[in-house]
Amino acid sequence: FFLMIRRPPRSTQSRSSAASDVYKRQVSTHSTWGMIYYISCLEFSKVIEMPPDFHISHSLVNLHVWLLINGLKSKNMREAHYLTERIDFLFKKYQNEQIASIHLRRKADFTKDVNIYMANNRNTYNRHFQVNPQTSYNPYYKLDALVWSTVFFEKVPRYSDIVYMMSEYLIQHYQYLIDLPFSHYEKAIIEWDVFRIPVDYKDLSLIHISEPTRLLSISYAVFCLKKK
Repeated sequence: FFLMIRRPPRSTQSRSSAASDVYKRQVSTHSTWGMIYYISCLEFSKVIEMPPDFHISHSLVNLHVWLLINGLKSKNMREAHYLTERIDFLFKKYQNEQIASIHLRRKADFTKDVNIYMANNRNTYNRHFQVNPQTSYNPYYKLDALVWSTVFFEKVPRYSDIVYMMSEYLIQHYQYLIDLPFSHYEKAIIEWDVFRIPVDYKDLSLIHISEPTRLLSISYAVFCLKKK
């Protein structure tokens, strides 16, 4: 699944910075709403049956926003920085609209709490993939625990298929968006694909996620068997 918009002619962009700004806003809007549309479409829900829960649904969108922003930041370009700001702005707008649809007495406090929690989750993803030496070297390490707490709010069984599937989905799209050329971001050609999850995702999880040293021991055991 992907959305694509046409880039305006370069001559138009050079004549007017306003036209360029409009184009960038259009790109960020297509990228953000295309992502939100995908995770609420039938294809995604058929593969990953997300519980009907406001916090889980919102955390799922937040995770995808982090993936988009992280992919853009890896390009280290001024244009990419502008898009990250726009995507973050659009996410907060979407977030406020979703909260506004809920019947609450103290919406301002609830909105503040949600904003803080989502920001903390994104910081946690940054630490896991880029700061912590153990998890940045092997991002599978304790990834299931991370997904279980930040996406599912510990509302689903700890060692369940949905946790392992989301962990693998996160890994696959994290790498995909880093490898994606900036020209694709510029044209909003971003392919979210739940079928990137390998068929044997659970077997991979048992090897990689909980015990990073287990992979080494298995490799050593295979080596010994071959030697015999």
